[in-house]
Amino acid sequence: MVERYLKRAVSDRDRVPQLVRVTQQGRMRTKPGGRWMRFHATEDLQVRSVAFSWRARFTGALSMLTAVDQYAAGAGRLRVRLLGVVPVVSASGPATARAQAQRYLSELFWAPHALAANPDLRWQELCEHAVEVTTVVAGSPVGIRIDFDDAGDISTVSTPTRARLVAGTAVDTAWAGRVADFATIGGIRVPTRAEVGWELPDGPFVYWQGTVSDVVLRYT
Repeated sequence: MVERYLKRAVSDRDRVPQLVRVTQQGRMRTKPGGRWMRFHATEDLQVRSVAFSWRARFTGALSMLTAVDQYAAGAGRLRVRLLGVVPVVSASGPATARAQAQRYLSELFWAPHALAANPDLRWQELCEHAVEVTTVVAGSPVGIRIDFDDAGDISTVSTPTRARLVAGTAVDTAWAGRVADFATIGGIRVPTRAEVGWELPDGPFVYWQGTVSDVVLRYT
């Protein structure tokens, strides 16, 4: 399935970028039934290593808020600041590192060259339409399940255990994301619409919905 997907997503596999920069816009919320907050974001996904940086600015009444979500070299962090200075949310440490590595794995559809070019990824076929991709964080594997539709496109990504902050404590919780509306942008075929959420006892809680407006491949 991975090879079939690569053939659909990447037309030129001989020229591999260093990173993929994705421009997004969408909305987020922090709790079930909470108010949606609109954002504009830029995300850089490394192709040859497990690393990303997501930088967002919220719009409207929350225009003074900025967020940075990052993972690189085995360390992950989340920072939300007011006026770019005053901390509002801050997370780091082992649980955050595992969760951020899982975010990178779950967003490989926006950097499809990495499926073949990233040496830190390991693949296992689960069934005809699903695979698991894993990487190692602090000596232990973390993974994401990737499901494909009948056409060979990625449809969902999921894991039964991803760290969710509950009153400042990391709680392993089932998590899933869904993608749709594939299009060729910047020379690669990517989904232009996505949503992600937690699978809570009371039902699914979608906390992030976004669309992609631009994709740029960076070679240096």
